[in-house]
Amino acid sequence: MIQANFLLWIDDNPKEGKQIYDKIEIPNETTILIQLLSTDELKKWLQKNEKLFKDKSANFIIISDMTRKEGEKYNEIAGIEGLREIRKYDENIPIFFYIGDKAKTQKKCVSNEVDMTKITIGNQVMEIFDFINRQIAFNH
Repeated sequence: MIQANFLLWIDDNPKEGKQIYDKIEIPNETTILIQLLSTDELKKWLQKNEKLFKDKSANFIIISDMTRKEGEKYNEIAGIEGLREIRKYDENIPIFFYIGDKAKTQKKCVSNEVDMTKITIGNQVMEIFDFINRQIAFNH
């Protein structure tokens, strides 16, 4: 069985993260970069690829914004809702929230009973690169 690595990037405004997204170096042909625009797209992708979780044939890293425009409204906890969907499939997938206000995000996580030990939060570009590189190195 071929071991695959997936980097899922969930962001309703891909231009915001473009400086990071474009600089991610995919280490080999078994690493797949997937960009999703909404929590709904994430849910559909997870359902469609459920087998990857069941047979443990893939490693995942997930980067998400916290607030997204979904439909006509801004959803202040879209990242948390996405996290809950992901946790239905795997409790241990590393997740990085790309945010602007760390304190506000931590408050949202606490008030929504999200276990902070399972989430890496940062708002610096280098933190994201370091996080991705550590996870990719760990999974190889």
